[in-house]
Amino acid sequence: MINHLLKTLITFALLLVTSIAYSQVDQELLLGTGNKTYGVDLAEPDGTPGSTYEWTVTPSTDVSFPPGIGENIITNDNKATINWSQAPEGEYEIKVVEKNLTCSDEQTFQVKIISPKTDITVTPPTEKICAGSSTSFQISDALAGSILHYTVTNGTPTEGNITIDASGKASINLTHDGSENSLILTINSIEINGRTYLLTITETIEINIVKTSEITPLD
Repeated sequence: MINHLLKTLITFALLLVTSIAYSQVDQELLLGTGNKTYGVDLAEPDGTPGSTYEWTVTPSTDVSFPPGIGENIITNDNKATINWSQAPEGEYEIKVVEKNLTCSDEQTFQVKIISPKTDITVTPPTEKICAGSSTSFQISDALAGSILHYTVTNGTPTEGNITIDASGKASINLTHDGSENSLILTINSIEINGRTYLLTITETIEINIVKTSEITPLD
């Protein structure tokens, strides 16, 4: 009875491990990612010289092999380039079938397309600024390489864009127009891999208005 229970538990554990291994994602790509190249080894012991290869992607909707590859079939080529730029979110399986004489073998590779991180942190100056002066808004926690598009009220430039650096940071430098009105920065969108995601982030800086009255005699 105990041996039977032990065997059942071991079988269940093996099935669980197999299930986890099968569902494991080998690569995560952001929406809008372009061409990526995949390959298998030609040389022994991991590969077999003289083979032909057939590459497929499942599901194939909006996933393409760029021109020159052919209808998902590559002869005598152990590499395949796949264009992911139009692929929607989800999981995909790349499969290569290798044939050599009458023998064949295959390998699979799991790819997951995910939405990019679009939230960012905007830090304005902590104090009021003088009318007509310049100041900076600090951007942090953004996706490296993404592009922010913004507009400005009561300042210059009135609109612009800035690219986030490798550390996820950037600075937006603005000059107030000299009026008594607040300087307002609005982040309208973020561009990632050629795709635009709308944002509505507004930061306002109050203006410290200093007015000196006319000099009058006091005695």
